[in-house]
Amino acid sequence: MIRAVVGGALSLAACPALAHGFGQAISLPLPFELYASGAVGAVLLTFALAVLALRRPPASRASVPQGLRFEGSVRLLPKRLSPWRGLPALAMLLVCIVGGFVGVRNPFNNLNMTLFWVVFILWIPYVAAVLGNINAVANPFYALGRLVERSLPMARMGIFPGVRPAAGWVAVGLYMAFVCVELFGFVLPHTLAILLLAYSGITVLGCLLFGSATWLREGECFGRLIRLLALCAPHRGRWALAHVAPNQPLLGMPFARLLGPRLRHPSEMVFLLFLLTATSFDGLHETRTWVSLFWVDLADFWENFFSPPLIQHYVALDRLYLVWQLSAMVLAPFVYGLLFWLCSARGRESSHYAFTLVPIILVYHLGHYLSLAITQGSQVIPLLSDPFGWGQNLFGTALWFRPPLSPDPRVIWDWQVFLIVLGHGVSVWLAHIRALELRGAPWPAFKSQLGMLAFMVGLTWFGLWILAQPFSPPGAVLLQQTY
Repeated sequence: MIRAVVGGALSLAACPALAHGFGQAISLPLPFELYASGAVGAVLLTFALAVLALRRPPASRASVPQGLRFEGSVRLLPKRLSPWRGLPALAMLLVCIVGGFVGVRNPFNNLNMTLFWVVFILWIPYVAAVLGNINAVANPFYALGRLVERSLPMARMGIFPGVRPAAGWVAVGLYMAFVCVELFGFVLPHTLAILLLAYSGITVLGCLLFGSATWLREGECFGRLIRLLALCAPHRGRWALAHVAPNQPLLGMPFARLLGPRLRHPSEMVFLLFLLTATSFDGLHETRTWVSLFWVDLADFWENFFSPPLIQHYVALDRLYLVWQLSAMVLAPFVYGLLFWLCSARGRESSHYAFTLVPIILVYHLGHYLSLAITQGSQVIPLLSDPFGWGQNLFGTALWFRPPLSPDPRVIWDWQVFLIVLGHGVSVWLAHIRALELRGAPWPAFKSQLGMLAFMVGLTWFGLWILAQPFSPPGAVLLQQTY
């Protein structure tokens, strides 16, 4: 669960069973081993079907249906509205900033927390995975960058065009900083407003340094996330552009476009792997197993530096625990990258399979935050009538969904299992198509995919295991060990 939302009282602390893991009071309907073995079996079956169904390299991607073709142009937005398509996103950003300064401090009653953490961070990426690249209409920082480009001519080329390749690494650093705030920061409405102002300033500065086109494509981390997940969408046009070229496919098979792009820079691989590991680490870092590793399993080691009982050094240990967590979070994508490289046939081919991991990124994100997207997402409607917590009822919806929607935790668990199996199955299928393209024949492709299959199976089991773990606060583990 998003730690910033937990810290800001938008979490479901009172209902831990609705989080991405289950509290101790909730038991799984069936033993975890049955779920894990069934999920792994489904992934293996998908691989077998891919081997049997795809017998020749899809040189023209004939094995991947390219979709419906439409004759003539299809206008997605009237041309006269194109310059203003980013106004709703900018308005959302303005409400978040103003609400943080003038609204109440209670995150439950201030729209800005739900609008940013749930609508922008959760809903918009999910919509992009269905509709395609919606940065132009839904990303306020994209709209801000385009505004800077029109207002300052120097932002079109950038002051230092020679440093453009560094923009990708800046995006990695920014997204890591965002996840640090998300997991370990105590964010309240006022804090969020300051952070959004700071990131808006970074957006303006990035456009001036790298050029607006380069920054919005490579350096703006939220835009990169939306654009990456948009490759999963069946929609082949870009929303808010003037038209789609004649006789071009507008709708295609979901996930098919992930077979097109290639990695252009190492920062893209690190960014992609961090998206994968950040969600997993979010689920792992508050589980009893992870907490006990530091506070119990390494207790004898800490006693070499702190005199017993360790509970009297809790403050110092808690700070050390934060360093431990941050180090693990930063190193995780490189560990995953090493495993991915080892499991990819001939190692160097790992870059060809990188985008086949995107479906797993999508389902991990959706699986971990599904309950939050439903429960706190339902509060958008009443909060729109009272955005700043002043007791207003502007649209007559202030009492709607009170109390909020609260899905059955067992239903959430079933959906999480389904999503994880679906995502890994799609990735296995896409990886086999890529292997056929690289090897040219079924048998060499089959042999080259055995390592990748082992990687996918491991991710499937690990992803479900994280979701099934109970939470445990660090202090509680230490107190239990002491007393």
